[in-house]
Amino acid sequence: MKKICFVVQRYGREVNGGAEYLCKLYAEQLAGYYDVTVLTSCAVDYLTWENEYPPGEQTVDGIKVIRYPSVLQRDMYTFVPNMQRYYAKDDKDFYDDFIWMEENGPVCPDIFRYIREHKQEYDVFIFVCYLYYPTTFCMGEVAEKAILIPTAHDEQPIHECEMFQAIFSAPAGIIFLTDEERQLVHKKFNNAHIPSVTTGSGITPPDEELVDAHTEIFHKNGLEKTDPYIVYIGRIEQGKSCGLLFDSFLEYKAKYGDKLKLVLAGKTSEHLLIPEHSDIVYAGFVSEEEKFALVKNADVLVLPSQNESLSLVVLEAMTMGVPVIVNANCEVLKGHIDKSGGGLYFYDQRELTLAIRHLVAHSEARAALGERGKAYMDRTYSWDTIIGKIQELIEKVCAYA
Repeated sequence: MKKICFVVQRYGREVNGGAEYLCKLYAEQLAGYYDVTVLTSCAVDYLTWENEYPPGEQTVDGIKVIRYPSVLQRDMYTFVPNMQRYYAKDDKDFYDDFIWMEENGPVCPDIFRYIREHKQEYDVFIFVCYLYYPTTFCMGEVAEKAILIPTAHDEQPIHECEMFQAIFSAPAGIIFLTDEERQLVHKKFNNAHIPSVTTGSGITPPDEELVDAHTEIFHKNGLEKTDPYIVYIGRIEQGKSCGLLFDSFLEYKAKYGDKLKLVLAGKTSEHLLIPEHSDIVYAGFVSEEEKFALVKNADVLVLPSQNESLSLVVLEAMTMGVPVIVNANCEVLKGHIDKSGGGLYFYDQRELTLAIRHLVAHSEARAALGERGKAYMDRTYSWDTIIGKIQELIEKVCAYA
């Protein structure tokens, strides 16, 4: 059995992040075909990279995970101004890029040492997310047997840091999550010659009886399943445009004054406060079953972020027949809507407020969009197809390594 090693900045049940969750899904799906190991940090929180998990080897949902501590923690009060100065500098050089990448973290030199000492034991290394230290500092050591899952989107770092040209030119294979991501990367880095596949993520529909049994998440937050509400699932921070969502919802309440609630689930950031309002409900960080229960019973799922490379929660909502509202300034999210017809998209706060009003006020429209989204998922995102594509790329890389 071939051995593959995932390298990712965070990993675990408690981790709140799309790329990290995708890595966990891929590792668990591929474990039926390969001997899978995951190399990662001890961090739960990506803002600080604080070492919360114990270092060393453990098993997480059947997957062997080896954790190494980050030797530097990140202070956002100094990192953000430093990042802004880096972006503003016109004559950036290799040293500036190096310092920025190191500050971005998580700085885990022991991951590099492990890869150097054990690289002959693995047939393929799969690096998840182009942006962080475990990929930028470690992938070059095993480039000839490396597959990159960049999770790239049109954001400032990908355009500012010249070192990313080397990162995106190095791997033996690339796994893209969407056509939009593939087009962005090929245009930016001129690397279409590197073997690649476009996969996305398979979505396993949740057990409806199990989801329906999770009523406590509603009761402890003063909700009923029948309450009209829109839901946001994910990190609650300005980088995900949650401030825009808050402003839109408050505008909606001032204009229409109905009983609609906004339910938020995910980890918060101290840099963005949730407005105090009787119809804004913060459910905290929730389990998978609780997440599915909140999404299934929502009128609409809203994702205001314009920085997404796939968005699993949007795909999960469409799998359950729940319509979605997404930010049209994100090509990937707009692409989901254009291809599926499973929701609406908006360009600004006014359009978001109107989209919410339209779907909340028209149950027939919600049902029709939900059905289209579910049909899109059924024909596009099956695990058998996705794992087959990944296996094909792994075998191709192994043949040339």
